[in-house]
Amino acid sequence: MLGIILTGCMFFFTNCDNIKQSTNKDTIVFQQFPKVTELGFQDFLKFDEGAGTRKLYLTDSSLIICQVHLGLPTYFFHQYSLKNKALMGRYIAGGRRPGQALNAFSSGLYKKNTIWLHDISLNKVLTAKLEKKSDGTDTLTINEYKIPQFYYAVELMDSLKLLAGGAMHNPYKIQVLNLPSGKEIDQFGSITNVPPAVPFYAWKGVFQSFLFLKPSEDKAIEVCRFTDQIEIFDLHSKKSKVVRGPENFEPDFGIMKTNGGADVMYQNDKTRYAYLNGVVTNKFIYLLYSGNNHQSKFKDEGKYIYVYDWKGRPVTKFNLDRYIYGFTVSDDNTMMYAFDRNTGYIIKTPIHM
Repeated sequence: MLGIILTGCMFFFTNCDNIKQSTNKDTIVFQQFPKVTELGFQDFLKFDEGAGTRKLYLTDSSLIICQVHLGLPTYFFHQYSLKNKALMGRYIAGGRRPGQALNAFSSGLYKKNTIWLHDISLNKVLTAKLEKKSDGTDTLTINEYKIPQFYYAVELMDSLKLLAGGAMHNPYKIQVLNLPSGKEIDQFGSITNVPPAVPFYAWKGVFQSFLFLKPSEDKAIEVCRFTDQIEIFDLHSKKSKVVRGPENFEPDFGIMKTNGGADVMYQNDKTRYAYLNGVVTNKFIYLLYSGNNHQSKFKDEGKYIYVYDWKGRPVTKFNLDRYIYGFTVSDDNTMMYAFDRNTGYIIKTPIHM
């Protein structure tokens, strides 16, 4: 996946191996899941549009496939019927023109009827409501919003708000933006307990995270890339709970300085990937886990899915019969779809919690 965006030349500053994180009363540390389940997939749909299928979304009757970042696709979203597997539409073209995008590092399906993506290259968010025209065409009206700076991960919220994380020069973990104005209207999750040997902004990069919003919009979760840690935020109280495990491994990283003077982390030869991707329902949190070194052949794919509830309690570990790249889960938590980029197939399996 995409790392920190840097410009200009850089030089080595220091190396930080296994700097210990601190814990507090709101930290849960565990060693194993209460249940382990083997999952075997079956082929569902051949998808030949490219290997960058990181995100999948479900409506009541369709599967939406989103290309993320491997090259510029003709279209970012492809919608297929679950019943007959027919292509129903392709949406948001690749390009630099209004209504187009260069990448979709963050994307989503909001309330089952609005697709959206965050173009980190052009600092904008595009949204489009899925609707069939009276003449049967699938041309969508695309709305475009500029945002003021780089965020590593975002989630679309109600009332044209954006939940954002990963702003490298912000002392808070989470920001809330008003999309029409592009202004930050709230922030929370202050960063504390930074080791003395690590510059603040480099430490924030060490905990670079994916962001997921609970469908009910009362909670959100940050999912770390370089250590097996998650943090669940209550969006009303602004309080959070950290969950670490089952390996509870510390992040290994180095620090380098840009020619602009900024200290940033980089992945050294001991850096491991933890979480790669995720899906949330109102009941459970599903996270694709790696555990592999970042130089591994399978650094972007995982064979394990860790399941938590929204109180942070570990529920189930799924051992998959193959490496997958992207996946989704039905709202009732009974069916999983995934992308096997080694075969080019969308695959599926029933699940039982």
